[in-house]
Amino acid sequence: MDFVPCKKCNNGYIYTKKDSFESVVECECHKKWLKENQLEKQYKHNGFDMRHFTYSPRQYVGSKSIEDKDRLINYVRQFELNPEVRKLLVYMYGPNGTQKSTLASWVGKSLLAKMFSVRYILMNDLIKLLMDAEDFNEERKETAQAKVEKLENTDLIIVDESFDKEKVKLYRSKFQISFLDSWVRKRIGSLNKGIIFISNVPLDKIEENGFSHSIQDFVEREVTY
Repeated sequence: MDFVPCKKCNNGYIYTKKDSFESVVECECHKKWLKENQLEKQYKHNGFDMRHFTYSPRQYVGSKSIEDKDRLINYVRQFELNPEVRKLLVYMYGPNGTQKSTLASWVGKSLLAKMFSVRYILMNDLIKLLMDAEDFNEERKETAQAKVEKLENTDLIIVDESFDKEKVKLYRSKFQISFLDSWVRKRIGSLNKGIIFISNVPLDKIEENGFSHSIQDFVEREVTY
């Protein structure tokens, strides 16, 4: 087995295989690199955009949403400490360019680093998945149901491009909205697990964007942040 001295410090070695030699010390900077590398893989695997991986709220540009940014930082802190916070529905609203998705991705990365499960998904993809879980095609149905079950067990779901009629495909009958309505109610009401909605649509305009009065009423009532 090869042991390569770390070029950043003189406190140990970088090695790639497990061994039983207690005298071999893995340096702290390599441990840190391994941890970051694993987090990067989790971040990508759970649907997040890698362009946001290195973002920190310290990079936030602007003043209009500075209070909301600070509230999100507090949300991350409380998520770890207070189980009640993990049940909350958060609605991040604002026009394009206000760094909503970037900030939400930072929330996701921070919670992944704290060993919580977090998933990022577009609302259009979420609705399609929920519909596939009720499909007549058994193979597609089983695959979708497994994914939905995994979502149910996830600590936090971040849903981007929410309630935007330009981003979410709605049929004339709007029958697919019932799948979303049921999912949101189950997640918040029965499973007691959190959702972050990211949207360009104000809370009171959800129905005007083609969604039901029922889902607008529920989201408005349950939003905490």
